[in-house]
Amino acid sequence: MPSTNVYNLPGSLANFTDKQVAWLSMGLLFLLILMWDGASRLYVGSDDVSSQNETQAILNADNTLLDQQVLAKVNQLYANYDLPEPEQEIDNTNVVNKPKPGMSEAEQLAQQGRLDKLFIDDNEYRLSGIFWDKQYFAVLIKTDVKTSESEELRVAQQQMMGSYTIQTISQARIEFVNGERTIILSMFD
Repeated sequence: MPSTNVYNLPGSLANFTDKQVAWLSMGLLFLLILMWDGASRLYVGSDDVSSQNETQAILNADNTLLDQQVLAKVNQLYANYDLPEPEQEIDNTNVVNKPKPGMSEAEQLAQQGRLDKLFIDDNEYRLSGIFWDKQYFAVLIKTDVKTSESEELRVAQQQMMGSYTIQTISQARIEFVNGERTIILSMFD
């Protein structure tokens, strides 16, 4: 059976067991440590305050205390960095003209067969999906090749896109016709 010594202490501390006295002692010790920690965090020593005051005094020092020769040398060193950068001539001999984004008109007229994208004027069209709602319709991603701005378009069979007519839309592909030329954009290649 555990020891249950009872202490006869005056007032409300009377009749505590060994276990209760141990917990009370640990609690008091913890409280003392917390008080010491809080006081040490709030205390600012005079050495710290004086070093901060000295630092402020150095930063706020008047430049008239500097020797005029030293001040002139410092200003001369800074003046070296204040010079404008010399203008450089652009050498155009090795410049390669970047190709125009998209396709030229001749290249667009040559488009035919199964493609992954269709160019009409300054726009690129990619097939995003084919859906059913009483009939098939397709969703194309239209990207302006000059500005790179994109938008989704819903297109249906027999709809005109530039000089192309959407001939058929099936489960996995869409066919564009322009005269004798047929262009097919498919979901799966």
